[in-house]
Amino acid sequence: MEIVVQPIDNEHAAGNDAGIHFQWKELHPEIAPFLSSGEFHMEQMESGFEAEMRRVQAGGASYVLKHWNKTARPDPLRQYSLLAVLASAGLPVSRPVGWGTDEQGRGALLTSDDGYPVRQVESGQVRELAGMLAAVHRTQIELENERHFPRFGFVDYFFPSLAAHPDLQEAVETLVGAGPLRQDQLIHGDYHLRNLVEHDGRYTIIDWTNGQFGDGRYDLAWSVTIMRMYVSDRLAGVFRRAYLAQVPVEQEDLDRFEALAWCRWLLLDRLGGVPIGPGTRKRAIKLIQSNPHLAGQPFAAALRPAGGQAARS
Repeated sequence: MEIVVQPIDNEHAAGNDAGIHFQWKELHPEIAPFLSSGEFHMEQMESGFEAEMRRVQAGGASYVLKHWNKTARPDPLRQYSLLAVLASAGLPVSRPVGWGTDEQGRGALLTSDDGYPVRQVESGQVRELAGMLAAVHRTQIELENERHFPRFGFVDYFFPSLAAHPDLQEAVETLVGAGPLRQDQLIHGDYHLRNLVEHDGRYTIIDWTNGQFGDGRYDLAWSVTIMRMYVSDRLAGVFRRAYLAQVPVEQEDLDRFEALAWCRWLLLDRLGGVPIGPGTRKRAIKLIQSNPHLAGQPFAAALRPAGGQAARS
């Protein structure tokens, strides 16, 4: 089904989408009549680096519109199909209800609205979130559905423009060469609190842009690293232990993949793609000092805050 709609009029315009038409290639019957007739309301949501988000109210229900109008250009059909497969596998993901493009061919995805961002967590909730990630990694995808889950080259995908940073490139290549990488596990690729929403105690995993077949050890390491950088070491430890109770990983592999995750964080920091708040760099130095693969690396000195000292481990 193809329906061209003008999502918001000038009176209710929000962001850069005022006056833009979306051409829907696939749209669930529950919402199609409201979009075609203009009987809906749209409001701005907190957005990330890759896309703008809108909450759509239509027919007494709430939906989320993700519009990739920034630098990222994922295939909206793949995202739509991927969510459908994940939902059928019983994973806690948003229900896809439509996909299409804007007038410039930029993708749009419409899903169920499953709650609000997770702002604060305690140990019990962190254990639950770790169990959800473990469940993702244990999920078996039927062969006929594997086309929705690509297998990318690990370094090329997760370390963009690495060659422009020889110090990081050397470290990453050494870590990658220290052991085999898997490409047979379902991974989220960016599992952290900002990619989770909650409603009435139920958590939903959102933003599957990086969903693919990969190595669950890296997926875990990235989550732990982000939690250490932006939440706390204590809760990151709770998360790690809860995950390992369900999916054991050797300590040597944990150290190696957490070092890789930190190298990616530093690369994204250099590219301007990570938030930096009070104490962020101090925590980064502490993470370096606690990892046997990172301690003593020459790029660690670049993280010391101006006029500050490295944090003691």
